[in-house]
Amino acid sequence: MPAFFSFSCLSLLLCWTDRQPKSYSNHRSTVRKTFKLFNGMPNHVKIVEVGARDGLQNKKKIVPTSVKVELIQKLVSCGLPVVEVTGFVSPKWVPQLSDAKDVMEAVKDLEGARLHMSRETRLNLPHIQRKRINVHVY
Repeated sequence: MPAFFSFSCLSLLLCWTDRQPKSYSNHRSTVRKTFKLFNGMPNHVKIVEVGARDGLQNKKKIVPTSVKVELIQKLVSCGLPVVEVTGFVSPKWVPQLSDAKDVMEAVKDLEGARLHMSRETRLNLPHIQRKRINVHVY
């Protein structure tokens, strides 16, 4: 449970968000259920921005490498913690990502960037090739 929630604050929140008036015992039951819900949640979540890869691979027209790099630079400058920049897949099947190596080379030294490669890409990309193009996998 986050520290900024107190029992009374949560109780009031539950009362105000519910449209029907509750009896005291019914209200306590709702509070208990809510605490159980919060107790089952993780302490943190990881947010990964995938628009530069997933969003651009769905475009019919191929986006130029320079535009992709500019998009990634802007995403990183916004303070996003992890940006998934591209996918190493066959250009035959996903021609929009045929410039994956060029994109990675252009953004690998971005200040404050933590570049992310999807699990699927890691499985498709042999280790030797990752080393050759200096891709850091997180």
